[in-house]
Amino acid sequence: MEDPKLDSIFQFTLSGQSLKLVRNEFVQQDYELFLHGKPIAIVDYDSTTSEIRLNYPGRFFGNVSVFRRLPNGEVKIVLIFRGSGTAADFIATKQEDRWQITKRIFGKI
Repeated sequence: MEDPKLDSIFQFTLSGQSLKLVRNEFVQQDYELFLHGKPIAIVDYDSTTSEIRLNYPGRFFGNVSVFRRLPNGEVKIVLIFRGSGTAADFIATKQEDRWQITKRIFGKI
């Protein structure tokens, strides 16, 4: 989660808030993810949807919408942050027990 280019987006959009990921088939509750040494909360709902915002204040949530192993050993990961309208599309390869992002595309939704 500490890719330098993604981090520059977080610095702009998070502005002192904590990053949270919405649990789904790709991100499970028992995962341990960190951003700058602080744990990233994994939650059951996305408060950026209008139904939730009626009852709860909006927060910054990311959703892993694609996590796919590619035939060449790489992994494709797509993160969507509805609160800021940001999308991040990554290709990652495993190097020495760590995943390294080798390609990135950022966009707005």
